[in-house]
Amino acid sequence: VKLFRRSKKLRPRVALKGRVKLEVFGPDGRLKQVREVHNMVVNAGLDWLKELAFDSVTPTALLYATHIAIGTGAVPEAAGDVALGAEVARRAFDNYVAGGVGVCTVDTTFPAAGGYEPAAITEVGILDAAVAGNLWNRATFAAVNKTAVDTLKVTVTMTFAEA
Repeated sequence: VKLFRRSKKLRPRVALKGRVKLEVFGPDGRLKQVREVHNMVVNAGLDWLKELAFDSVTPTALLYATHIAIGTGAVPEAAGDVALGAEVARRAFDNYVAGGVGVCTVDTTFPAAGGYEPAAITEVGILDAAVAGNLWNRATFAAVNKTAVDTLKVTVTMTFAEA
């Protein structure tokens, strides 16, 4: 005899979905290439969210996500990732925009003549420091080509919603 029944309605779940948009602009400002992909919030990012939400003892020890990094690594993202496969550049967020309930967007632009071009960009990640730091999320994708005269805008939209 079962005294209690488990109900799916009693188990609230939160989903975190991320979307990365890469836009390459030529020297004339015209859009040359666009790529949109999903990203993975890695284990360190999930732990960061857990600590921020529930650790009343040391939440100030956490660093906020502040930078977007790009790289040329070819290995697909995995939950245990702690860095990009082959990072070539990192920049602080240019913008943070709070969207609707549970939605935020960050972006940054990698300017022309960044010193690493030509590059076939194949990965993006969000980190909490200008150097080293903790990887929050990562996405890999087919190459987005950036030459020395191109700018690359990377936009990451995160959506927190009930699953």
